[in-house]
Amino acid sequence: MKKVLKSEYAWVMGIVLIGISLSIFLSAYISFWIDESMVVNLSYENNSTIISELLIKEAHPPIYYFLIKAIRIIFGDKELYFRLISFLFFGLISIYVFLLGREIGGKSTGFFSLILWSSNYFLLFYSKQARPYAMLAFLSVASLYYFYHLLILKDFRTKNIGFYLIFTIIGLYTNYWFVLILLSQLIILFITDIKIENRKIWLILISAGLSFLPWAILYLIKFKNYSVGEFISKPNLGTIWESLVYFGWGQWWLIIPASICCIIYGTLKKNLDLNKIKWLIYYFFIVIGLAFLISQFVPIYTPGRREIVLVPIFIITISYIFSRIEDRWWQISVSVLMILFTYQTILGFNAQANAWQSSDISLMQEVQTQAKKEDYFVVYKLTDVNVSYYGRRLRMNNNKIYFSTTTISQIDHGKFFVFLTDDNVSSSVIKYFDSNMTRVGEIIPKQPHMPTWINRVIIYEKS
Repeated sequence: MKKVLKSEYAWVMGIVLIGISLSIFLSAYISFWIDESMVVNLSYENNSTIISELLIKEAHPPIYYFLIKAIRIIFGDKELYFRLISFLFFGLISIYVFLLGREIGGKSTGFFSLILWSSNYFLLFYSKQARPYAMLAFLSVASLYYFYHLLILKDFRTKNIGFYLIFTIIGLYTNYWFVLILLSQLIILFITDIKIENRKIWLILISAGLSFLPWAILYLIKFKNYSVGEFISKPNLGTIWESLVYFGWGQWWLIIPASICCIIYGTLKKNLDLNKIKWLIYYFFIVIGLAFLISQFVPIYTPGRREIVLVPIFIITISYIFSRIEDRWWQISVSVLMILFTYQTILGFNAQANAWQSSDISLMQEVQTQAKKEDYFVVYKLTDVNVSYYGRRLRMNNNKIYFSTTTISQIDHGKFFVFLTDDNVSSSVIKYFDSNMTRVGEIIPKQPHMPTWINRVIIYEKS
């Protein structure tokens, strides 16, 4: 028995190391994407301001923001420290996908769950960014694990109730998609336990929801920045298809035929018990369906981001199907191919990232060499985010002006460094400055330039 446990432990650790290695091997963005900078910028405010901003403007609950603030205060302001949080949560996901996979389909399902976790490019991609998505995936599978114990196993020990409430409540205060997770759990509970024979689980889920009610009420009363989601179009069936692409990013050409083979084999061998995973399938499509429905009125569905909360469910479901063929060589072959497919995807991204000759930080460093203390930085919309972040990091104390013709016309000294991006507003900004001032320089990033919101800087001075 001890030899078996040691062997299982060795396999688990080996697969986890593969996942960690792939995450380390995947190149990170050279500089912060604006979503990353936004969080860190807000972390410099006092706690009451953070809460106020999130309730009125930002459309996010506060947990992740306070976590980033704590990291900044303890370790300092560096991209690496903030991104390590996502890397940590990526690693923690492995614990629950293995445990839940093993409980649903046995040891082979648990191992396959680890393989799919270690090679899931969606998870790997966000393990290298200071964004809350890896944390969301972890909280989702942790909540799901204890929900499974409450719903399927009817195990109401204090440990299961306590951990379910902890992970679910933290999830609710991390991202609004977790409301969809809780709603889907309530719907699944209604479907599977329609007679309400066990009121305890209903009380537990409702308690989790009630704990979020104070924030939800304040948010509904105070939120005013309805333009925050203007760029998000209403989803259609193509949006759902686009989402599904991310779940098996780089692996679908293997997942689809392998799943078909395993379903046929499992049906013939009568070891495919859909009752074990049908609630996971319901869970998956209920969340997607709710997001799709709500986004017809409120823009919350942007493919390739928040639906990461469902990746662990996808992984465990596919792993159960894969494990129906119990031949060891089949399992080893599929596992190796899954990893190789993702390795190729990583190589493609790394080649792209290594080719970048410039980024927002290199552009700001060039500005630093040319700007004097009396010069002004002119920003608008999203150009403001990384100008603020890297301006602070580089200790550039120039006055920053949010584009306004009235304010600029009143300034009679210094140069104006106008930060531009490729959008509809940039042409009107350039038109104003070309009509009223003289161009004295331009900073153009080296190409290829990392995709970002600062594409060039034009320098003006009054004639």
